[in-house]
Amino acid sequence: MKIPGILLLLILLDGVAMITHWNHAQQIEENQTDRLSAELALGVVFFGSFGSETRERVRRGVDLHLKGTIDALLFVGGSRGNAQQGEKWIVDQARDIAGEDALHIGKGSMDTSGNLIAICHWLTEHPEYRAIYLVSDPLHLLRIRWMSSRLPCTASLALTLVPSDYYPDPLERVARIHADWLSRIAFLLLDLERYQSLIARFRY
Repeated sequence: MKIPGILLLLILLDGVAMITHWNHAQQIEENQTDRLSAELALGVVFFGSFGSETRERVRRGVDLHLKGTIDALLFVGGSRGNAQQGEKWIVDQARDIAGEDALHIGKGSMDTSGNLIAICHWLTEHPEYRAIYLVSDPLHLLRIRWMSSRLPCTASLALTLVPSDYYPDPLERVARIHADWLSRIAFLLLDLERYQSLIARFRY
């Protein structure tokens, strides 16, 4: 097979893989967002890299609180550069709606693995929260589900995935799916410290 033919085949396989990945993300549905028990419930909102992305995640988390599904909101992660000011504004808006006592900020998490570890640290200090709802966009939740099953501190947690209404445009979708694949490969090949260092180098 000539080089153009091989290239065409690789592009075709890549396209099929991307469509499959996106379809899997679309199939993530809320398992249950009604209050099922008297246990304290925590909603975790993952900050995104883009303003509209984070706004939709925060809005969904606040909706869960107003509905009575969760008792508190924990924000983890963080964006780069000027986006941090926008995130502060979003959190302030959420605080005005949900109340000061309901909002908490996780510390020291800058990527998905760090976000999950930050959740574990927070739960260690607040063991009374037993029901955990993770709020992010469908593509990110797909990676969260995959990664949480491979980290010792989150593998045993009962997590409910709650998708926000943020859907990237086609070009952003292609970029994010490929970034997700590279992230998973690096996560499998490297120890956690080297993985987080690599992600920080490319993202920040």
